[in-house]
Formats: sequence, structure tokens, C-alpha cells
Amino acid sequence: MPEPFANGDAHHRACGICPSRFHAVGEFDVFERPTPECPLNKADGHRYLSDGAPVCVHPVKVGLPARRYKSENAPLAVEPATPTAPANAANSSPRTTAPDAGDSQ
Repeated sequence: MPEPFANGDAHHRACGICPSRFHAVGEFDVFERPTPECPLNKADGHRYLSDGAPVCVHPVKVGLPARRYKSENAPLAVEPATPTAPANAANSSPRTTAPDAGDSQ
């Protein structure tokens, strides 16, 4: 079985329920946005086409251009980008509490 596209990468921007976390490139489609053509399956939280192809609706987050990779066997026309959180993401949130007396910031 091929490796999922976003295999175990905790910092990948793909949603936790994204098909890229469960399927290899070519085993799911990528749409620009949600459409009636790929309704949300309330039973499992995924989107599917009528033929059963899983669909990601966030091409920027998954790092792949919107194309029908599974349902129409569209070739991957670019090298897959793997968007990740910025290196300083852990420190980019504004402080919500006062610093401790021993805190140097």
C-alpha cells in the first residue's frame, strides 16, 4: 500500500480529516472548494464524489493543485509541495497571560 501524502507530518497544514493523510497522491481528488458534487458524508466527516473518490477541498493547505487525480486519473503536473507550519509557529501566538516572575520575556 502506498504511503499517504501527508504521512505522519504533524506540522503539515492539511486538515486532520484530509484524504491526503490517509491516501497517496493519485488516490484522491483536490477541488478548489466544497461543491455539491462532493458533499460531506456526515457518517465519517469526509467528502466523496458519487463514484466514491475521496476529495480534499483545500489545495493550498494540501500543497497540490486542484485536479481530479483519482476520478479522472489526472497526472500530477507539478512537484508536490509539502506546506508546513512556519518554524516559529509555536512562538507566534500572542501571550494571553502575564509572564511569571522568573520569565525572561
